[in-house]
Amino acid sequence: MQNKRILLAASFMLSALLILSIQSLAKPETPDGAALAALVEDGEVRQIDLGDGRHMAVIPASSGSELNATFTGNPTIDTYVDSYTGLGYCSDSELHVSYSYAPDSPPRQPGGLQSLDEVFERSFLGFNLSSIPSDAVVSSATFYAYLKPRAQGNSFIAIRRVTASWNCSQGWPGPASASYTGKSVGTDAGWKSWTVTSLVRNYWLGKNFGTSPNYGLEMRGQESGGLSYYH
Repeated sequence: MQNKRILLAASFMLSALLILSIQSLAKPETPDGAALAALVEDGEVRQIDLGDGRHMAVIPASSGSELNATFTGNPTIDTYVDSYTGLGYCSDSELHVSYSYAPDSPPRQPGGLQSLDEVFERSFLGFNLSSIPSDAVVSSATFYAYLKPRAQGNSFIAIRRVTASWNCSQGWPGPASASYTGKSVGTDAGWKSWTVTSLVRNYWLGKNFGTSPNYGLEMRGQESGGLSYYH
């Protein structure tokens, strides 16, 4: 990545996942189901190191009788795009969300769309949910991303519903998306979460990524105002 004058600095590891609490549906079988069951039997959230900079969180379902299944899914596809280079970074070990404002910076790189005066980065993720019947009752759905310990200030991160098809060759500005939700992620490293229940219920349930209208989500920060940040 290029050097940037930044006022807020942080990074999201490639550690994102989707947690669904499902009513009236048997818990799906997974290759490591016994190991996962042991991890959550005490009712606590656990982090699993998957190697290569990847992590997964296992969050147990509520013990209430109305919930009898929990689905934990890692992204099927993920990338971030950079307005300075014009490129996407599908194979990178981190997901970036940034706005960098640096007046009088060098001109853009060949293929880039602008100078370094203003640079944006956006992240995109997709999940396969065809293993869950489309008529399942999802009582809650939460998207998690792990913030690496490089934060230097607060930043609002929006979760947007992607409305167009995309793949690993996607470059700047990324696929079209619509406003959905967002929150300030603060400065402390750790798992950050956003509620995406209606997004799953209305657009993703029972569909694999790429099957309309399941085109995943976008993580986007502020893109104006002159206050730089880097996630």
